Amino acid sequence: ARGRILADPVGFGKSRSVIATARLRYETEWRPNLSGAILCFTTALARTDWKREAAAVWPELRITTVGV
Repeated sequence: ARGRILADPVGFGKSRSVIATARLRYETEWRPNLSGAILCFTTALARTDWKREAAAVWPELRITTVGV
C-alpha cells in the first residue's frame, strides 16, 4: 500500500523491474480480486520504450495508450 520511486540513471533496468513486479503481483495476488488493470504514467517520449520493455517481460500483456 506504499508507493516507491526508482531514481536510478538511464539503463539500470527500472522499466523491466516495474513490469516484472507488476506481473508477479498480478499472477500471485491480484488475479482473484481485481480486474487486472495496471496503470502506468510516462512521458510520450518514453512510451515506445515502455511498450518494448513490456513486450520483452510480459508478452501477453494487452497495452492501451491514452493521450497524445
